[in-house]
Amino acid sequence: MSSEPLPKGIWDIVANGHRGELSILSVGSDGQLAGTARFAIDTPNEYVGNIFGFWDDIGWKITFLREHQVTFKDPNHLNANEGHHRDQVYTGYMWKGTTSPPPPPYLAHLAGSFVAFGGSSGSGGTAHRSVYGWVATFPSSRR
Repeated sequence: MSSEPLPKGIWDIVANGHRGELSILSVGSDGQLAGTARFAIDTPNEYVGNIFGFWDDIGWKITFLREHQVTFKDPNHLNANEGHHRDQVYTGYMWKGTTSPPPPPYLAHLAGSFVAFGGSSGSGGTAHRSVYGWVATFPSSRR
């Protein structure tokens, strides 16, 4: 495989059926990446949290942690940011190619799985089901 940069900007993401935005803000020459993940967009429960991880430009592989510390859009929302019970670890692979319809034509895609921790007090992971699927497309159709 040839080296391929991860497109920076806003991706549409669906993680276990939850739609959101994955913002890739930076990817360093060493492959370290940083960004944010936003879910429940345009609802009273909208929240955003930081992500950080790695981009393997040879294997076209992304690995990142979606942090437990989230900020809700509604300042009155009960915030449950104690501990690491909401952490999620994502791994996925990119492929390129356009799709149509629906517009816009997507130039890049990511798909993989994530591990959720914390059971009912966190992001839903249990001993019997802790791995979930996700997919993302670039550029975002929301912007």
